[in-house]
Amino acid sequence: MPLHTFESVPEYIAKMKKLGITQSRPNSADWYGYISFQEAMDYAIKGDSRNVQAAMKLLDDLAETIPPTKTFKVVKSPYGGRCNFGDWQSGAPLPMRRRIRTSEDQGPLKIIVSTTSSCGISAKTMQARGITILALLMRLQEIRPVDLFLLAELYGQPKGWSYQLIQMESRPLDLSVASFCLSHVGFARHLTYAYGSRCDDFNGGWPSDYSRTGYGERRRERLNLSPNDLVIGEVHAKDELVKSPKAWLAKQIQIYGGETL
Repeated sequence: MPLHTFESVPEYIAKMKKLGITQSRPNSADWYGYISFQEAMDYAIKGDSRNVQAAMKLLDDLAETIPPTKTFKVVKSPYGGRCNFGDWQSGAPLPMRRRIRTSEDQGPLKIIVSTTSSCGISAKTMQARGITILALLMRLQEIRPVDLFLLAELYGQPKGWSYQLIQMESRPLDLSVASFCLSHVGFARHLTYAYGSRCDDFNGGWPSDYSRTGYGERRRERLNLSPNDLVIGEVHAKDELVKSPKAWLAKQIQIYGGETL
């Protein structure tokens, strides 16, 4: 089964225990972010809030440059900055148009975050990336429901690809658990890699079609995503999210939580 879905992190951990998955492949301590397999399982359940303050500080540092998160809508009015010619010509009582700020929530936003990284990604880089994503989640949930999913995208049999899609508690967001799962390489490299090895013969590589044109579109199809769902893909050293996190954060807030007409 190439797509494994879980409704929560505790369900995911329970499935690993049921399958008797108790260890990951031998590797260096820094590869796993200096935590053991058991510690990764424990943190995935109880969380680790040490990066939450860093995410809050990132938002504070950008407070003057990131866009407001209240939306605007255009309403009919007896006065305003624009005139609807058709309404004016027909003598309608509200021929003008004006923008008003509204406190109404936008629709739910589904966010899928890949936890899979290229081998050159360090624990420190993964931590910085996770902090930036956590800051985005904290900002967006101020104005709209957020449905957060973690994604492991690995090589696997029989189709050459194996995905693990894990829903996280995000209404409201469990900051401590999200902080660990998003920011620590131990979650992906200990847990998701061990699960893939046991269930789908993960061999340490990317999906077999990963390097072929159109992989991103195929990934969306496999996950049955809509065009409006936000996918934060696999981690590479050259990603804007890694190289310019503040610029990436401001851009995502503008797209998914900024002022709209």
